[in-house]
Amino acid sequence: MEIDINQLDFKSAAFFWYGFGLTVLPIIPGKKQPAVKWGWTDGQSTEKINNHWDKHPDHEIGCIVGDD
Repeated sequence: MEIDINQLDFKSAAFFWYGFGLTVLPIIPGKKQPAVKWGWTDGQSTEKINNHWDKHPDHEIGCIVGDD
């Protein structure tokens, strides 16, 4: 099955992973490159996530994971 990336709701997915305790990071579509400067994740909140993906709904999602 092929997934149409244009049909994905990245903001909902960001909230989903954030809800699991992961730090989410906006990614430039089709690249493995952050769409924001380092430090964007400092003080990450639902408001910050909502504001970013409202402005850039096409940004994909990366997660920063720790040793745990």
